Amino acid sequence: MALRAAAAVVFAVLAYVWPGPTLLALAELWGVYALLDGIVLLAEAVRLWRRGERAWLPAGMGLVGAGAGLAALMWPPIAAISLIALVGGWAVVLGVAQLGIALRLRRALHGGEWLLALAGVASLALAVLVVANARSGVLVMMWMLAAHALTIGAVLGALAWRLRRLNAEAPVPTPAPAPAPRRAAEAEVAEEAREAAREAAAIVGQ
Repeated sequence: MALRAAAAVVFAVLAYVWPGPTLLALAELWGVYALLDGIVLLAEAVRLWRRGERAWLPAGMGLVGAGAGLAALMWPPIAAISLIALVGGWAVVLGVAQLGIALRLRRALHGGEWLLALAGVASLALAVLVVANARSGVLVMMWMLAAHALTIGAVLGALAWRLRRLNAEAPVPTPAPAPAPRRAAEAEVAEEAREAAREAAAIVGQ
């Protein structure tokens, strides 16, 4: 997740400082960002799959992101013409998946699910704004993409920090002078808490 946050912030900075952006340059820059984000998500999906956990959400997000990024880089002129549809579709898939993950892992995130939900809302808002401002020009498009990337970067960075803290604070079962059934129950609860935190960290790409 920290890597995705860093990539989003770098894209936002480049988009803001890019001199005289053209639609073709914007398509290529966004293509690099979408491709890197997709690759990171696919790597996390593989890690989840190897651990025997559900990986279809990050895998789907990764495939869509990597596919859109590759399309923008391999066919820049076509991507420039269809950039609104490309970015809008990518943002909808990303937003719905982020909201779904936030809902699914709300117990494991211990109050941090609102950060992931905020990322989902930001992605859906980007899709709406891109379509609504289709004729506003490349500079407005660049600003919208940069603002979205900056929001995503900040949200994922905050969530990565929270998940690291949750992993560090997860209770470790220690021997106690309690009846055997009680010790077993406490150990099971502690292990479930650690596993939930690990799953949350992996599925959102930490």
